[in-house]
Amino acid sequence: MAKGRMRDFFVWTDDEVELLLRVTHDYKVAKAAENVDWESVQSKYGDILDRYREKYPSPKEALAMGKEYPHRTHELTKGQLITKVKAIRNRYRQAMDTGRKRGHGRVVLIYFDLCEAIWGATNVSISEGVETGDVAVDAAESVDAAESEDAASEAPSAEVATKRRLRRDAIQSGCKKSKQKRNLSMAAIAQEELDIKRRLLQQLEATDREFLQTMGRWSSSWSSTMDRLNSNIELLVKHIAGSDMTSVSPILIKIEQHD
Repeated sequence: MAKGRMRDFFVWTDDEVELLLRVTHDYKVAKAAENVDWESVQSKYGDILDRYREKYPSPKEALAMGKEYPHRTHELTKGQLITKVKAIRNRYRQAMDTGRKRGHGRVVLIYFDLCEAIWGATNVSISEGVETGDVAVDAAESVDAAESEDAASEAPSAEVATKRRLRRDAIQSGCKKSKQKRNLSMAAIAQEELDIKRRLLQQLEATDREFLQTMGRWSSSWSSTMDRLNSNIELLVKHIAGSDMTSVSPILIKIEQHD
């Protein structure tokens, strides 16, 4: 029992997950070249496992590449591979349903493009066409996890797949519309700021004109007052120079009356 528990425990590294996704994608491409839907192939998990083991680097190769491949090829079982592929597929679907890459696990966030290349086109459940011996071969390692994955997401019907596609398209369309609304809002704000600046400039120009007109009126009035004052002073000086002081008083009275 202790050995069985130890075999259940398999920690995937990022490099191992990337290799698994690339092998799965290559398998899909190879089957597409044969005009075969890879998900309908009964032996797909066994085929992917064989390819994965073939491409799994040796410790020396991993060291040379600077990658992390700490396991031996025989440590990974078919049941563990099934469980991992289903888990990634389900998290990718959740990301598509919500329209967000974040919040659905590290694998989907890092390798979203690979997930899209594998499941994005058809969006069909990878659990279709499973061999009857896929889980039974390694029941001790993966039966509980596989059952929980199957219970969480059964193979969707065409109607469900269509609804998911429509929902994804609606989310993407909503994002585009939201972006357009934000752009329109920013344009409206910019136009409003421009109108405010234009009104302020017009008000400043009007204030300047009014100030200049006021200063002109004051200048004209001051000039007229100074002219009268100078004229009175000249008149007073002429009279003082041409007459005695007795005649000054009538002149002053005349000047005051003139003012």
